[in-house]
Amino acid sequence: MACVKRDEVAAGLRYGRPMARRNRYLIATMPDGYVKTIGPTSQPFTHYWRIVADLGGGKTEVFWGHAKSRKAAMANDAAMAEAVRQRGWVGYQFEVVELVEADAPPEGQKKSSPGRGGGRPKA
Repeated sequence: MACVKRDEVAAGLRYGRPMARRNRYLIATMPDGYVKTIGPTSQPFTHYWRIVADLGGGKTEVFWGHAKSRKAAMANDAAMAEAVRQRGWVGYQFEVVELVEADAPPEGQKKSSPGRGGGRPKA
């Protein structure tokens, strides 16, 4: 609340509702240098996880997500033994990194979709 104006706080309290969270970008930098940007979002995510599944024959498949705590992110690793057995993977690599907040997307990154929901732009 250090950078929130006193009148904004009073307005939120006056109407009996908390102030809305501000939108920000969340950035994850993986150990291999891959950078994932999430946002803009107001969700309280703290960690990003990625699973790189080895399908054999040089093929891989990537699964990813974000979580509200490190413990929640690590719960995905616990389920991987069953996934390996069910899907017939040769193996997998599981990684979790902490998200870093930013007010703007990284330099040079453009918006991936024209609007919410993704997909191709309507003609």
